[in-house]
Amino acid sequence: MFLMLDSQLVDISGDVAYDWINKKIYVSDLLRGRILLANTDGSDVVTVLNINSPLAIALHPCQGFSCFAFLSRYRATPC
Repeated sequence: MFLMLDSQLVDISGDVAYDWINKKIYVSDLLRGRILLANTDGSDVVTVLNINSPLAIALHPCQGFSCFAFLSRYRATPC
């Protein structure tokens, strides 16, 4: 599946998470190895983290926590 963020076509084969407090979306771009943060309209895209094989995103907006899991050679690595 693909998502258009700030005129960039992003492969969201990883995960998408929504921060309902700050009205932001987090997207794991598995092909380019990065976690992106953007407004809900797709604007103001920022690379939060460059990481090999980002897989999953978990958020706790009330506490301000974010957790990212990635694939290693042998297994998924937990947060």
